Amino acid sequence: MESLSMHHYPVGVFHPNLWGDYFITHASTSSNELSQIQSKIDELKLNPSKMLKETTNHHQSLVLIDTMQHLGVAYHFEIEIDEILNKIHRTGFNPSEDMQTVALGFRLLRQHGLPASPDVFTKFLDEDGDLLNLGSTQSIEDLLGLYEASYFLTPDEKILEKAAYHARNHLELVVDDLNPYMKQMVSRALQIPRLKRVERLEARQFINVYELQQNRIEMLLEFAKLDFQCVQSLHHEELRHLSLWKKEHLRTETKFPFARDRVVESHFWMTGVYFEPCYSSARIFAAKILYLMAILDDIYDQRGTPEELQLFTETINRWELKNCDKLPEDLKQYFHILDNTLKESQEELKLEHKSFRIEYLRDE
Repeated sequence: MESLSMHHYPVGVFHPNLWGDYFITHASTSSNELSQIQSKIDELKLNPSKMLKETTNHHQSLVLIDTMQHLGVAYHFEIEIDEILNKIHRTGFNPSEDMQTVALGFRLLRQHGLPASPDVFTKFLDEDGDLLNLGSTQSIEDLLGLYEASYFLTPDEKILEKAAYHARNHLELVVDDLNPYMKQMVSRALQIPRLKRVERLEARQFINVYELQQNRIEMLLEFAKLDFQCVQSLHHEELRHLSLWKKEHLRTETKFPFARDRVVESHFWMTGVYFEPCYSSARIFAAKILYLMAILDDIYDQRGTPEELQLFTETINRWELKNCDKLPEDLKQYFHILDNTLKESQEELKLEHKSFRIEYLRDE
C-alpha cells in the first residue's frame, strides 16, 4: 500500500517561538563561579539546619519553615522539617497558641499530607462561625494566616467559610495602611493565595519581599539568593540541552512547520511540578514528552486527514514500526522521533534499574 497523500489539511497560525537560540548562545554561570557558590551554600546551610533543630517554640519553628518555603530553600531541610511537623501532628497545638500559629500549623500540616482537624479554629469563632472581635484582638498576621489556611480546607469543611470571607474583606480595607513588608504579603495573598503559586516564581519574588522585613534573618536571605542562582544555572543548562536536542536532533521547524514550537514552555511547566536539582533528569525527560505531545496535538488539529489520522492512531496504539511505511513522511518521522526518545530514556534509566517505567508510559 502506498503512503497516503497529503491534501486538504486545516490551517492554523500559532505565535512563533520567542526564544530562538537564546539558551544555546547565552552562557550560564561558569563552572568556577558555580563551585564557589556551592561552597558558600554548603557553609551557610549549617545555620538554618541548626536553627530548625534547636527551636522548640511552635510559632518560631513554623514561621521559619514557612519562610524557607517562600524562599525556595526548604528542600535542603526536608528531614528537619518533617521531624518538626510530625511532632506537632502527634502532640497537637497548645490551648494558648494564637491564631497565626494555629493557622500556619494547620496549613503546613495539610500541605505536607498530614491530617489536621479544622476544629482547631473553633476557639477563634462565635456560634455563627464569625471571628470573635474581628479587627480588635486579631493582628494582620492572624487574619492573613487564617485566610491562607482556608484554601486548604476540603469542600465539606465549612467551618472557616464566613471567617475567611470577613478576614479577606478586612485585609482589603487595611492593606494600603500597612508597612511595606506586610503590604506586600497581604496584597500578594489577595491576588494569588499561597496554595496556587508556582514555587520558582514565588522564590524569586519573595526574595525581594523578604528584604523589606525588618527582623529578617540575613544569613537565610543570603543563602536563598545563592541557592536561587545555583538552581537557575542548572535550569539554564537543561534548557540548553533541550534546545540543542530540538534543533540538531529533531529539526522540528523543518519537519513539522505547522506545529507549535514550545520546548521552553514545556520545561517551564515541569519546573512548576518539581524544580529541585535532584529531579534534573526527570525534568528533561518530561519536558521532551510534553514538547512531543504538543506537536502530536497539532498533528491531529492541523495536519492530518481523517484517513491518515486513523492509521496514525492505530500505529501508535499497536506501537508497530512496520505500519509506518503506510504513513505520510512527516507522520512517519514523528513516530520514529517519539519511539527513539523513549528508547534513549529507557537506556538512561537502565543505570538506575528503572527502565520498566518507559514500558508503562508506552502502554499508556
